[in-house]
Amino acid sequence: MGSGKTSLVTALAGSLAMDIYVVTLSS
Repeated sequence: MGSGKTSLVTALAGSLAMDIYVVTLSS
């Protein structure tokens, strides 16, 4: 398991957190 998978998970978590952040702001 190299750093490629880790960065993928990090990017996924980052975009997910961004979605939640935007939804929280707009509501």
